[in-house]
Amino acid sequence: MFLIVVVAFFLFVGTFMDAVPAMILFVPIILPSATALGLSPIILGLIIIVTLALGLVTPPYGLCLLLACNISGTTIEEGFKGTLPYFLSSLAVLFLLILFPNFWLAIPKAIFPALF
Repeated sequence: MFLIVVVAFFLFVGTFMDAVPAMILFVPIILPSATALGLSPIILGLIIIVTLALGLVTPPYGLCLLLACNISGTTIEEGFKGTLPYFLSSLAVLFLLILFPNFWLAIPKAIFPALF
């Protein structure tokens, strides 16, 4: 449940704010509770980065979407329709990251077991 709240929060924040200021403001607040719940900081970082990147292309105020539509001269609806397959595939990767967090750390754990 905690991860769903984090994903929804950062997806919402990502639509209105750039990624770096959002991480500077909100990661120090969320990280202690995530580590207390047993979530790896690496997995939390991956979830935050993916959700903020998705937030940059979601309407109503996705900064990257607005810039791309302005440069290409298309409407936001047309631009979002064009990015929809990529958005949905990134959303699928995000849900796989939430469902199977240990899968994403398997190779780094095999290469550097002392770090985990």
